[in-house]
Amino acid sequence: MWVTRWARSSAAILLCGTFAACEAMPTDAPTATTQSTPKIASAPGVPAPPPAPTIDTPDPTEMIGWGETKIAAVLGSASLVRQDLGSKIWQYQTPDCVLFLFLYPNDGESKIKHVDARSNGSSGIKACITSVLRQRLSAKSQPTAAKT
Repeated sequence: MWVTRWARSSAAILLCGTFAACEAMPTDAPTATTQSTPKIASAPGVPAPPPAPTIDTPDPTEMIGWGETKIAAVLGSASLVRQDLGSKIWQYQTPDCVLFLFLYPNDGESKIKHVDARSNGSSGIKACITSVLRQRLSAKSQPTAAKT
């Protein structure tokens, strides 16, 4: 009989302690279902990648009047050049867009008279010029294969 009383008393004390612990827990404490943002650890001794270079993109209106030499110096070689009745269309293609430069003869050299772009999004002409410049910088930074 003494064991039964002791078991009941112990169970009652344990139960009261459990309820007291629940009462003492603040209501705004995080629950077990709260997820924290995982932190990405970098490997020791591995430097962080350098930030992307800023690109000084010319405004499309500033490009009006550029000759072929300046276009090639700034944008590089066009992916397509088309000639029609004295005018030329230089096309630059990137994964983001296609840039069109319309050149007409002026003072013995073909110069840009109009700039246009086509893209899947609504990024605009200046964003397309930036894409062409970024692609050119990326191509310059790629190592060239040794010729045998």
